[in-house]
Amino acid sequence: MSVQNKKLLFMLLCSLILLLCLIANGSSLILPAEIKDKYADKTLESLSVLIEFFEKHASDINLDGIYGLRLAQGQLLQLNDYLTKFKSKYTDQNLHIKKLADKIDSIANESLSTIKQNFFDYYIRFLPVASKPFICEYKQRPIREHLIRQDNLDSTFDEDTSDDCFAEVLGTTNDKNTKQCMIDEQCWKMMTIDNGQDYKLTHQLLWFILAKSIGCLDNRKSSALANKHLEYIEDKFCSNIYRDAVTNKKQGRNQDLFLEQILLCSILGYEDFLKIEWLNDILQWQQPTGCFSDMSEIWTVDTKSFKKRQLLVEQEMADGCLSHKSGLASGVLAVYLRALSQ
Repeated sequence: MSVQNKKLLFMLLCSLILLLCLIANGSSLILPAEIKDKYADKTLESLSVLIEFFEKHASDINLDGIYGLRLAQGQLLQLNDYLTKFKSKYTDQNLHIKKLADKIDSIANESLSTIKQNFFDYYIRFLPVASKPFICEYKQRPIREHLIRQDNLDSTFDEDTSDDCFAEVLGTTNDKNTKQCMIDEQCWKMMTIDNGQDYKLTHQLLWFILAKSIGCLDNRKSSALANKHLEYIEDKFCSNIYRDAVTNKKQGRNQDLFLEQILLCSILGYEDFLKIEWLNDILQWQQPTGCFSDMSEIWTVDTKSFKKRQLLVEQEMADGCLSHKSGLASGVLAVYLRALSQ
């Protein structure tokens, strides 16, 4: 073998080792360009098929599914702004990203019309977060390992009580004198306790995300400390959510929860959640119709099977598809697409 060929072989081996290290590390943001392009194309195709499914079955989407779609719409609009501003090689020449965002808007509005007729009280309670694209402030940041708690963890969670606390912050309770950001002591305690796990923990974070989005943390005197140290609170929640997500993935417990864990922290900028290994799993869960169902809801890990616990607010759609889970998946795919296209 010639010296030149030996050098070429050595370079190829180094590139292969680097690629394997990157994949093992899991981040989607540091892949070689050709691999990044490949995953961006796969993710875009997956998201497009999922949105087509929602378009065909818009009248069957519940509010939880719509919220996932609104998060996806926000990510797509932010990606479109980026591509338009920087004119990178990923620039969307055919405006496909913007068209997908517009299609989500149409789907969500049609779904809301049906929900308004059939579930008016629930519609009124959560309309502020389902009526428009949801856009979060994105700040790239790492997981803080020193904030991860390992003892006295509690996953006890009451969906109805949580909904009441969300309605308080949104100003949509049944109280005629209610206003946005009127948070009672019970809800404040529930949303700030620091030993949460699983859905309890993700809903705590979501409550803060919504409160921040409508300006509550700037207006509440009792929230002054949270407003001042909101980044610390997000660090604490997402570091512990990351602990839960890794455990969830290792044990294969609950795909719906796993999608929620990835989505809520990645939209804030915690890119540790954006792993190629995790994306590959999510793409495999997608059904041929484009949706996400409970068909793949038993993960096989180390020859053992772990069955998920019952989902929270869910609605079955056509072909056994799940509204909440599919909505979360749309948001997760949109976050990955945004990360892979920048």
